[in-house]
Amino acid sequence: MHRHIVLFNFKDDVAPADRERVAGELAKLGTLPTVKHFVSGKNILPTNPEKIPYEYMMMGDFADDDGRQAYEKHDTHVHIIRQVWLPTAKNYAVFDINF
Repeated sequence: MHRHIVLFNFKDDVAPADRERVAGELAKLGTLPTVKHFVSGKNILPTNPEKIPYEYMMMGDFADDDGRQAYEKHDTHVHIIRQVWLPTAKNYAVFDINF
């Protein structure tokens, strides 16, 4: 199995309604063909720049890295990430593991 994790924050000027809209678009990533499991949401712990710097996350599981690579190239993923998410993201960290 391959797990792809993205931790992120929104830009300060992104309104709450726009954050909800983006979150809804991100949830669509879980419907892509190679995704085995997908979850996204807001951290329930209060953020702290030193200890808990990210407010949101998304995580997808795939059968293997080939599945993740197919997901990365899928037209829906490319559109949502480039056109919807990246313009609103202030910073992010990506972490991938095989387990």
